[in-house]
Formats: sequence, structure tokens, C-alpha cells
Amino acid sequence: MINKDIEKIIKRVQSDSNKKMERYLGSIKEHTDDRFKAVMEGQGGMNQRLDIIQSDIDVMKNNLIRKVDRYEFEALNKRVSVVERKMIH
Repeated sequence: MINKDIEKIIKRVQSDSNKKMERYLGSIKEHTDDRFKAVMEGQGGMNQRLDIIQSDIDVMKNNLIRKVDRYEFEALNKRVSVVERKMIH
């Protein structure tokens, strides 16, 4: 009789312990999921910023290329003017 009573008490304690552990682990999972979601949202924002920065770099690069081309054109234009003047005289 005493052994059966002890077994019942042990099963009840184990059951209570398991329920508490399940609640605790569920709470930890929820907290971890929330943190992970926040990190992922931050990562998405970082990706958007990087895309904008890359776009800005491409624009600056193209502007720089156009400026170089414009300066080369001006230099070529001056040379042609010099040649034209020499041909006239």
C-alpha cells in the first residue's frame, strides 16, 4: 500500500514537473522567436540600406565616367581647333 502511494506521489510530481518544464521551454521558445524576428527585420533594413548605397555608388561612378569623357572631349576639341587654325594659315 505504501509503495502504491509513493508511486502515485512520484507520478504526480513528475507530471507537475513536466508541465512546468513544458511551459518554461515554451516561454523560452517564444522569447527566442521574438528576438530572431527582430534580428531578421533589422537585417532586411540593412539590405535595403546596402541596396541604396550600391545604387548611389553606381550613380557616382557613372557621373565620374561622364566627367572624364567630357574632359577628354574638351581636350580633343582644343586639339581640333589648333589643327583647324593651322590649316587656315
